[in-house]
Amino acid sequence: MIPTAPPADHLVAIFGSAIDAIWYTDADDAVTFWNPAAERLLGYGAAEMIGRSAAILLPPDRIGERPVIACHADERPPATLFETVRLRKDGTAVEVEVALSPVMDSCGQIIGTSCIARDISVRRAAQREVRLLYTSLAHLNDIVLITEAEPVDAPGPKIVFVNEAFERHTGYSAAEALGRSPRILQGVETDRRELDRIRRALEAWQPVRAQLANYKKDGTRFWVEIDIAPVADEKGWFTHWISVQRDITERKTMERALSDSVQRDKLTGLANRTMFLEQLELAIERFRNDGEQRFAVFFLDFDRFKLVNDTLGHGAGDELLRQITQRLRTQLRASDVTDFSAGVLSRFGGDEFLLLINRIKAPTDAVQVAERLLNALVAPYEILGREVHSSASIGIVTSDDNTCGAEEMVRNADVAMYEAKRAGRACWVMFNESMHTRLTRHMTIESDLRHAIANDELYVAYQPIVDLATGRVVSAEALLRWQHPTLGAISPAEFIPIAEETGLIIPVGRWVQQQACRALAQWQALDPEHAPVSISVNVSRAELFLGDKLFAQLQETIEQSGLPPHCLTLEVTEREVMRDPEATIKLMHKIKAIGIKMSMDDFGTGTSSLGVLRSYPFDTIKIDRSFVSDLPGNKDVLAVIHATVNLIENLGMTSLAEGVETAAQAAVLHSLGCRLAQGYLFSRPILPEQMLATIAAGSAGLKVAGHALSEELCDT
Repeated sequence: MIPTAPPADHLVAIFGSAIDAIWYTDADDAVTFWNPAAERLLGYGAAEMIGRSAAILLPPDRIGERPVIACHADERPPATLFETVRLRKDGTAVEVEVALSPVMDSCGQIIGTSCIARDISVRRAAQREVRLLYTSLAHLNDIVLITEAEPVDAPGPKIVFVNEAFERHTGYSAAEALGRSPRILQGVETDRRELDRIRRALEAWQPVRAQLANYKKDGTRFWVEIDIAPVADEKGWFTHWISVQRDITERKTMERALSDSVQRDKLTGLANRTMFLEQLELAIERFRNDGEQRFAVFFLDFDRFKLVNDTLGHGAGDELLRQITQRLRTQLRASDVTDFSAGVLSRFGGDEFLLLINRIKAPTDAVQVAERLLNALVAPYEILGREVHSSASIGIVTSDDNTCGAEEMVRNADVAMYEAKRAGRACWVMFNESMHTRLTRHMTIESDLRHAIANDELYVAYQPIVDLATGRVVSAEALLRWQHPTLGAISPAEFIPIAEETGLIIPVGRWVQQQACRALAQWQALDPEHAPVSISVNVSRAELFLGDKLFAQLQETIEQSGLPPHCLTLEVTEREVMRDPEATIKLMHKIKAIGIKMSMDDFGTGTSSLGVLRSYPFDTIKIDRSFVSDLPGNKDVLAVIHATVNLIENLGMTSLAEGVETAAQAAVLHSLGCRLAQGYLFSRPILPEQMLATIAAGSAGLKVAGHALSEELCDT
């Protein structure tokens, strides 16, 4: 309603409580009414404004804005609504929305103006921010689209805004995109797992970053890095999603090229370990989502490859690997179970190859592939004009029997491959649960062995070494033992290979050396007359590879124990000596130079000849128990041991027989000239505190029994 006169007294109270600023002016623009809201908005009190010109509220550049309200006698004067600026008492400007209306007397003549003003500065600031935002988004080089915040699984959410970059990158115009779902950009190669991750984040109203393969209107694929965030209104309700997408197609192309070079074996062009494991993880994920997506993993290890490398050179070995690769590729392309595109062939390292076959129907399909591969690989290769044979041992694991991760699945296939080697090579073995049990135990032992010393689970037992002529215990061999808290006593034959494989044998070996030297020093201090004069400690291949570090370690151990160096004997096996003869001989001479003695363990089980003994600075040669076990009845063994003992003694070394279990064996060995022996006849391995008591109880009896049997055999 347009007022026709200044407000009556009964209306002053109403206008006084109004939210909006209200004032009246007369025909000369002097203020005649000023409500409290006007005072709050503009800072002037009613007493200051009544009678003053309203022009003081106009900024200098708005003086001409004073309204001129004209009307005709036969017309109702119109109201004027506009947005403008008014000055506060403190000189600051405030943006307002103003409604001006003429005030008329009873005769219809204009006698003044009514003004209603509302503060719109917050709204105008928000509008400016929105305009600035839209302008920025419109000209941003990144793709921007805004969608309604509807349920993720709904047919929408609908796109309500796209910028110019969206149109440039996608080929869709704004008109084509608005009102449609962002799914118009998805295609066959859009990563479903990444989409699921985005969906889960949106369901939780969480921002998310992802990389996706999108598709333009013409079907061209392009890669984007996308950031999606929820947008809330002033009440905190989420109303929209804003998505900013950066085109990273060029970067992804470079990454793919780099990845291809990094993930390919340079020699064969096959996938390497990294690429194979990635593909296997994808196969595992497909199988978990769909049990029909079966697959199989093959672990191939080639027999005699090292021999080719060592005899014909690395060039020949490389050529063999290339020819193996070609055969594998050919067989996979010709397979009636799968095609090459459905699998991944990888060189895992050295002569180890891995094969992933997807889309098999049953484990029997994997068996057919293995048989085909074995048949193709058994034929000889021509390398440098020579015929070379290198069959394969194959371990197989299928998705039907396994739901573990990629690394563990490869390990299971590796375990099955070693079973194939033990089965005679050139065959395949399917992984089964019993192998898994053995593998689990293996992993438990490996893990727990790392803490066994600190947990006082390891201990050293000592087996006496006896002089066959006198029956006296002259030395003892330190033997490592493990009493596991849950598995019980674990055989050294089981845990020592694991220690060697993992490198744990190095700290464990040093600990054994320290324990053995400490034990001998204690025995000699307690009973210098009967205590052994030396102690023997086994040294592994890994320890020999330490070279000078082992030498320094031995020096430190001897010094800490207070023993003379000649009281320590290191035992190395014939096999370990022959792995790197030149380096081993050099190290042995250095060790012997400070007085430590050397002993060859298990002589007769390796590949060295008796003549080789001249090259090595051994003090003692231990004849393997496999020869002793055939005594006394096997005449051939008698002859071999007799010749061996004679050669050992003639070279100035001492002969020692292992595994002596009967008095007859001891008597024969003594008669053949063997000087030392150890075995259950004399004592099983015992704890260090039992050593002196065992010596005192058994020495005299052993001496008498040995001579009596020797005389009896000689008489017969």
